[in-house]
Amino acid sequence: MDGEPSLKAKILSICPPFEKLDCVYSSSLSLNSPRPIQSTDFTDPSIFDSNDDDDDDDSIVEIDSEDNVKLPTVSSTASINARRMTKRRKIAIETTSAESMLVMLQKARNAVEKDIIESKEWANERKSIVSNRESAVCHREHVLFSKEVDLYSKHKEMDKKKKIDEDDYDRRKREKDDTIDELRVKHAIEMEQVKEKLEKEKQQIKDKFEKEIQEIMERFEKERQGFIAEKQQIKEELEKDRQKVKEEYEQEKKERKAAEEKYIPLLCENAVLKRELEFAKQGTK
Repeated sequence: MDGEPSLKAKILSICPPFEKLDCVYSSSLSLNSPRPIQSTDFTDPSIFDSNDDDDDDDSIVEIDSEDNVKLPTVSSTASINARRMTKRRKIAIETTSAESMLVMLQKARNAVEKDIIESKEWANERKSIVSNRESAVCHREHVLFSKEVDLYSKHKEMDKKKKIDEDDYDRRKREKDDTIDELRVKHAIEMEQVKEKLEKEKQQIKDKFEKEIQEIMERFEKERQGFIAEKQQIKEELEKDRQKVKEEYEQEKKERKAAEEKYIPLLCENAVLKRELEFAKQGTK
């Protein structure tokens, strides 16, 4: 076919490894000249061409001798035509398969290109992220180094100040020890004086407290006696009130009972009247 070389060139341009596949399918992609249109005309010399089918061992024309030539029969011609049509259909199917393969290869190439583009974009993004992280790490290292230098300087100053403070502390401690000895002697004298004074005050407070306790006990006893008398009086008043309430309750109970004795006949009469009224209403219905 005339278009096959360009088709193969397109396929190879899309997928160079197709050349290996072409080695396998070389029979289907090789150049084949178009077959002539078959005809039942026995005078057409093309039907006697034996090169169309390499596997056909039977010749269209059989020559027994130089003067005796046998012409092909109708059945042999139809068989040859059928084989040629089958071969043409096979070539057409292979061509269609090649075109379909071209489309598939084009789609595969587009997919691969898309994956490559996405991979490059991802790689660029990853590279940018890594670069940003490296910058952040460098900045962080610089900051930490600066802090470390500052801390080292502060540590040296603190050591120097600590040494000065320790010397000052030792000096003040010695002075304090001397002062403590003096104060201890003075404190012992003062404690003796204070102890004597406290003993006197303690005795005075004890006497005063005992006197106040005695007065409180006497006052409490008087108040207790008064409270007992008041309690007895309240108890008697409550007993009188309770007796009075009880009498009133008994009187009220008797009055209620008498009222109920008067009210019960009225209730019975009212019930009888209601019942008669209901019977009367039912009778009218």
